[in-house]
Amino acid sequence: MTLAGCSDFTGAFPKVRFQLGAGNTAPARYPGIVAADETEAVRAARAILEAGGSAGDAAVTLAFSLAVTLPSAAGIGGGGTCIVHDRQVEVLDFMTPASPQKARAGVPMLPRAMLALHAKYGHLPWAQVVAPAEALARFGTRVSPELARALAADGAVLVGDSTALQAFMTKERQTLQTGEVATHLDLAATLGRIRARVADFYDGPLAQEIEAAAAGAGGGITRADLRVTVPRWRRAETDGQVRLRVYASTGAATPSGPERATTSFVVADSKGNAIGCVLTMGQAFGLGVMAKGTGFLLAPASATAPELLPVRAASMGSRNILVFAAAGAGSASLTPASAAGASAADIVGRIPADARGNMLVCTRAVNARDSNDAGPSPAGAEDVTSPTCLVRSDPRGAGAATVFELKDPQ
Repeated sequence: MTLAGCSDFTGAFPKVRFQLGAGNTAPARYPGIVAADETEAVRAARAILEAGGSAGDAAVTLAFSLAVTLPSAAGIGGGGTCIVHDRQVEVLDFMTPASPQKARAGVPMLPRAMLALHAKYGHLPWAQVVAPAEALARFGTRVSPELARALAADGAVLVGDSTALQAFMTKERQTLQTGEVATHLDLAATLGRIRARVADFYDGPLAQEIEAAAAGAGGGITRADLRVTVPRWRRAETDGQVRLRVYASTGAATPSGPERATTSFVVADSKGNAIGCVLTMGQAFGLGVMAKGTGFLLAPASATAPELLPVRAASMGSRNILVFAAAGAGSASLTPASAAGASAADIVGRIPADARGNMLVCTRAVNARDSNDAGPSPAGAEDVTSPTCLVRSDPRGAGAATVFELKDPQ
């Protein structure tokens, strides 16, 4: 089942029964869920999960695909924050820092951050999870309503750079409109090189080309900057509760700059692992400057992480069973007092209908055997139950939320 998130959508989440993290008591029937702000990227991530990929694999595919289909808010030249709910809960920070030369362009962070995410949480080969984004760039994808709106509202930033402007215009030199097919061959070539050897982006032939291109565009990024700048893993902030723990990558915050400069997504796999990310170009279409020959826009430097919409996850019990994940959730709040013992529908009911973000909410049925313990039964126990999970894409966007089922081979 796929639900398109239209701008006038104000209804409740779809209610879906979804096998999530039930140990080895039954064969997994559901490869996972995806919710993001652009449908082509959602389809690419879904295919990775259907191929047996983990939440980490799907997140990498989704991030690179959004860099192709929604470059106003995500890009190779941009950064972001992810919160990972797996064997532990941790945060990956990869904002675009300034170089020592204090150039106006930040060091591109997305490729190295996705490599770090894949190294810890990916199962499929690196080339397999990058290839879908490369294909979208090479063979073309239809312009989404979200990108068309961004071009109409913020496309003027591209006027000062002929290379950037040309990337978002038709052959008749008109701004791309919803439904028109856009190809990005330079970006496809860059993604192909990242797919083959991501190290070249930061310390190799591609790094040399980025340095030269950025210098010509006024970016001032050096190979030394690319070589030494790395994403940072850190522990997620938590409220310290035992029965229900709420984690966050940032405190309650508001978006920095236009909301069209930021996008979010949530993915989960059949083993109960989930990742929520906020990606940003700092401002819509970044600096509006494209490093010639690379196909991606440069983002403004950010010495410290700006206030992003929060990325949150919550888990219950001693084995960290996921009950809630949201990225870019805006005014949506989740506290132990408001969520302990609540059903998924109850939690959803407390979220404003226009709250910005992609999110999933899960509640686990507690049966007689463990009614005195909010934690799950040991792995393999017969009474491990499947939670009810609800998923929603940002109601103000043009993305999609999808929950899908594989046929039981038995």
